Amino acid sequence: AAEAAAEAAEAEEVTACRAQLSQASLVGGGGVRVLLEAGCGVGNTLFPLLRAMPALTVYALDLSATAVGIVRSHPLAEAGRVVAAVGDLTEGSLPPELSGCAADVATLMFVLSAIAPSKFGAALRAVRSGLRPGGAVLLRDYGAGDGACARMEAGREAKRLDASAPWLVRQDGTRAYF
Repeated sequence: AAEAAAEAAEAEEVTACRAQLSQASLVGGGGVRVLLEAGCGVGNTLFPLLRAMPALTVYALDLSATAVGIVRSHPLAEAGRVVAAVGDLTEGSLPPELSGCAADVATLMFVLSAIAPSKFGAALRAVRSGLRPGGAVLLRDYGAGDGACARMEAGREAKRLDASAPWLVRQDGTRAYF
């Protein structure tokens, strides 16, 4: 039952993301052929999209070398449809491996909440450098007071970095800014 629920949730996510990509492609004309996935993690967004969109090529980056290694070892990546690199968006540029990226659309799925607001400008400059003229950016993230925030604040494993700031640290060491 849990596996069926997970598959249904993935199908719903892919349907919603495809609709957003289709809408974004209308802005610049033509279809989405190149995606920049900033903060790709282990590919939970990009691989369902690659399966659903056979002509899609993805440029992906993440701060975690382990996550990028998992992405690179996936059969769709090995087939040449993914260029993945380790990189830090807050440095203001994409890593050299992604220098050829001219994406129709860039996605930031649950990325900005892991970045200090003072570094948003640099992160968005990095994303913009990988977009073609007229490209679009799709964001999905947490918000103050949403379910994820409430669960983290109620959980024993989350801790606050600073009592005066909305930074929480998850059990795995990743951070979330609400």
